[in-house]
Amino acid sequence: MKADKPKHVKRKERAERYYGYGKLAKKLYERSKNNEAFTDLMGIIEDERNIAQAYRSLKRNKGANTLGTDQMRMKDIGKMEVGKLRERIREKLKDYHPQAVRRKYIPKKKPGEKRPLGIPTSIDKMIQQMMKQVLEAIFEAKFKKSSYGFRPKRNQHEAIEHINKIIVHGRYTHAIEFDIKKYFDTVDHNILEEIIRREGIKDPRVLGIIRKMLRAPIKGEGKPEKGTPQGGVLSPLLANIYLNELDRYIYNEYQDYPKWKKNGKKIRAVHIVRYADDFVIFVKTYGDAKYYYEKVVEWLKRMRLEHAPEKTRITNLKRRAINFLGIKIKAAKSRKKAIKHLVAKSYIPKESIKRLIKKIKKAHPKNKLAVVRGTFQYWQVATEVSKAASRYNYLIMRRARRRKPKKKKTDPENKTKDDLVIDPERLKIIAIHYKKCRAASQETFLIKIEDLAEYPELTNWYKVETDEMEKYDIIRSKFSAQNGRDAITRKELYKPHCHRIRPGEKGGEYVYTNCILINEETHQAIHGTIKTLAKFIKSNRLKPAKERKLVELWRKAHE
Repeated sequence: MKADKPKHVKRKERAERYYGYGKLAKKLYERSKNNEAFTDLMGIIEDERNIAQAYRSLKRNKGANTLGTDQMRMKDIGKMEVGKLRERIREKLKDYHPQAVRRKYIPKKKPGEKRPLGIPTSIDKMIQQMMKQVLEAIFEAKFKKSSYGFRPKRNQHEAIEHINKIIVHGRYTHAIEFDIKKYFDTVDHNILEEIIRREGIKDPRVLGIIRKMLRAPIKGEGKPEKGTPQGGVLSPLLANIYLNELDRYIYNEYQDYPKWKKNGKKIRAVHIVRYADDFVIFVKTYGDAKYYYEKVVEWLKRMRLEHAPEKTRITNLKRRAINFLGIKIKAAKSRKKAIKHLVAKSYIPKESIKRLIKKIKKAHPKNKLAVVRGTFQYWQVATEVSKAASRYNYLIMRRARRRKPKKKKTDPENKTKDDLVIDPERLKIIAIHYKKCRAASQETFLIKIEDLAEYPELTNWYKVETDEMEKYDIIRSKFSAQNGRDAITRKELYKPHCHRIRPGEKGGEYVYTNCILINEETHQAIHGTIKTLAKFIKSNRLKPAKERKLVELWRKAHE
């Protein structure tokens, strides 16, 4: 029962193999790649492995503790018995009607503007996540490589790197920055449903559930006539499906005809880079830019979307930079005289520096340095990041400084553990340099699944329907973390028991940090007499460190 845990597999990816989700996703991906129709998806959606994986994905989410209209959080779902949770979800899916969505407004970057969120109930979040896991595997085979937003193994850095390659290798000097007015609130339901049906989703129950999710009533406002509610788990995927038609339109109509004549006009190659609803189109001349601007505006009207003219503009990259995903990008001549081609230069906008300073002011004193470090790690994709770090060093680090705490009288050396003081005169933002990002592969999703499919699953060794969902999930996590071995004796787990370090009688819960997996004999030694413990230590020849750990567990169990 030993489980392999290779170091090169990331935690998030490793977690996805606990319930065999990788194999399910791979099969769906390959069928979608072959343009097969999906007529019976509900069996996969209701599969116990998909339900367990949905809970695991949601409990790690930042919004796991956000209340819906049912006043439940994901931790309340975790306290439900595994069998009862499955039955409740399957029963609800027989005649699905989502509960009312709670409306919440969060501030935008622009002062005075707010973004509306629609927060579903915890059970509806579970169902949306189950749907997302299945539909994502299908549509990943359909999405174009120019799309980077809300997709597995794709991020903002890869989108920026894609733009750099377009400028350097393709010598594209003109860009059209598009902004769609309230995109998530204006998606047409009928068009979206038709796209999903056309892409091979023929299961009437799945289509019906998606339709009801889109039209879920908002508390105090009624049923929406259009839009995908921001805050829902499925919304980003549905929004990507809708705008994938734009990627396809650009690729099919223009990108496949470089320097050819179409309808009597000279058509040049055009490139698009999209991150969710933010996208930039690259061409070589101003005339081409005007031509494609009009074409895309026409396409948006056909899709019942509207662009914001004040935010949509044509930019000559040699003269002015575009602002994409918080990074300014510009085309410039190479400093090397022998090289004639253009290079892509990227900068940190001054507005972003101002926002960072405000964020530092609001942060807790202990977290100020982490805010600076995390922000500059994101900015590392900009070629001129080191200049920004040098130029704004004093301004940023002065805000990150926190006062030296008062010395405690009880400390014999009159020192405190929290004695770190940031000195803006000496401390600098160091080791911040441009970091080239790898380009995302078109088959990124499939590569991830193939990597995971090589390793054994942990699906069949432990099934207890009466356990809490959180305990059910933690046991698999611990099994992988302990490499399938007893936490004390390091023997292979053959009759695993989940032991709580702090007993339940004293408030100890089934949480990851409070649990270890041990064999039955080890568990009996911890809860047995001192003689049983001594006999167990002698018979297993434990090392001093493991012996101390076992004695500590025994002491806590008998306090």
